[in-house]
Amino acid sequence: MICVKRGCQVMGKGSKENNFQKSRYAELAGLLSGIRFMRYKGEAKNIKSLPGFHSLQLPIFLLLTVTMTTVVKLRQWRREDAAQLAAIANNKKIWLSVRDRFPHPYTIADALQWIAFCSTQNPLQNFVIEIDHQIAGSIGIITKEDVYRKSIEIGYFIGELFWSKGIATKAVGLLMEYLIKEHDPIRVWAEVFEHNTASMRVLEKNGFVLESIRQKSVFKNNCVLNDHVWVRLLK
Repeated sequence: MICVKRGCQVMGKGSKENNFQKSRYAELAGLLSGIRFMRYKGEAKNIKSLPGFHSLQLPIFLLLTVTMTTVVKLRQWRREDAAQLAAIANNKKIWLSVRDRFPHPYTIADALQWIAFCSTQNPLQNFVIEIDHQIAGSIGIITKEDVYRKSIEIGYFIGELFWSKGIATKAVGLLMEYLIKEHDPIRVWAEVFEHNTASMRVLEKNGFVLESIRQKSVFKNNCVLNDHVWVRLLK
């Protein structure tokens, strides 16, 4: 990684962006319903005063609605998803691991524009990652043309409240099932910035292998980064 000038921030061990408050881990979005993930240290906390939540005494460790038995599903984007999408996508930690066409800050207007774009796709190429009627992220494909028409690129992001719960792994598995049925590709690949080891593990669990590392191929947030190409061959 090469930092070109001051202001470069890349996620990694010890980075400020990657350290949560010791006393609690909470991210509230008033337009989202229910409690997603809240972590407290030392004592139970009454969250009656927190916007968007009902009065409830939390246990001293954490309250978690995403469990191992949570059903992950992919579905089509709908206009009414805009508020929830903007709430989870407006996060610099996510932006640091995606391409610059992904807006930051991410507004409801951006979400509506994205959903309108997805509505024109036939067959569908981009999907909501949904758990328990909550939007956990987005996943999709980029098809290729001409002699590359049997190759497909995939991409995804998960809202921070849903990290480290196996949701991305399940979502990629579902997408692969869809790809095989609807597109019949030979080669499926994903490009991952060097610091995003969590995404690399997701791909590895779904049968992808590291094909190459493109040295200094990415310029993101005033930094030059390596790009890891993960590939799964289906035939």
